[in-house]
Amino acid sequence: MTPRKRMLTAFARKEPDRVPVFPWFWSILPGQVVGREPRDFDSELPMWKAQLETIRHFGCDGWVFAWLGESSQEKRYRVEEKTVESPQGVREVTTIYHTSEGRLRTRTQIPPWDNGAVLEGLVKDVDDDIEKFGEVFFDADPWTRDIGEMERMIEQTGEDAVCHGAVGTNFFEMWAGARDGGRTRAVYDLYDHSNRLRILQDKFTEYAVEQTKAILERVKVDAIFGNAAELDVLGPSLYSQWVIPTISAVSRVTRKHDVFLHVHLHGKSMEALDALIDAGVDVIDPFEKPPMGDADLREVKKRYGEKICICGNIKSVDTLLRGTREDVEHEVRGCIQAASEGGGYVLTSADEVALDTPFENIRQMVEAAHEYGQYS
Repeated sequence: MTPRKRMLTAFARKEPDRVPVFPWFWSILPGQVVGREPRDFDSELPMWKAQLETIRHFGCDGWVFAWLGESSQEKRYRVEEKTVESPQGVREVTTIYHTSEGRLRTRTQIPPWDNGAVLEGLVKDVDDDIEKFGEVFFDADPWTRDIGEMERMIEQTGEDAVCHGAVGTNFFEMWAGARDGGRTRAVYDLYDHSNRLRILQDKFTEYAVEQTKAILERVKVDAIFGNAAELDVLGPSLYSQWVIPTISAVSRVTRKHDVFLHVHLHGKSMEALDALIDAGVDVIDPFEKPPMGDADLREVKKRYGEKICICGNIKSVDTLLRGTREDVEHEVRGCIQAASEGGGYVLTSADEVALDTPFENIRQMVEAAHEYGQYS
């Protein structure tokens, strides 16, 4: 099988020729492989292209991502941006949005090796800023946004990887990223401003659905990818209220178009699985082991192997970053024995491969999967 066919067979909960193997490449390792800083992806090189080159470099299976591009609509607001770079190469970016209702300001800190962190959120006061924020976030009609990058991704990837269209599916993560004070302040908002946030959540869900339709009715991607990774922060009850509704709405679109819905759920995940499956999710990664997560791969396979494609869960830090080649091989064998029976399994690292991970450990993961993952 080709890497793409192998991965799609596993996504469909069937048995490919061997277990697909993907050391989870997002931006850090692709940056090292192609010699670019991750913060400059998209401005200098599309991230999907760096991911694809990394997949080809290590001879593994994998998936790549692209988002809808810029809108052909004229923006309703004006943007000012100022960047200051330290001698160590860390950039601090201040961005001011001039909306029809007033100004919003955010500051981010971006080191060379990562996508950065928010120092100052856009939304300082919910009552004063929520309308301004909505004007910025929902400005572009998804149907006016460019699909050229997705088309290039599909054409240039061919059979070497699965192509995803990425859509924002996690309302809480979106709000926490915009909120000054981050996740802690955002959790309080769910109680203190629940009525206003319900309205914003409904609009967010409608926007995610339109993004999904705007992709699937114009581009032949293999799957839609979304984020579902907030159970550790929210707990099961709030998670069901503030994360699941958008995922469920998006899944109705993916099922209509017969493509997979793939979500990323790191940290503790077990209490979210029934809700995610009921919402229509097809593929879940990366099922982190304790202490970072709570997933026992054998138990996940036993309980959910007929309902979802399971992706996981070589430890990114303890094994790939700090372990020996023997450690990697041992864990690969254990994961394959735990979850591969009958198909529907992708051997992945438990979240993104970390900075400075030895390339020989990544190669060992791939080679061991080829050796021990043969279904025949």
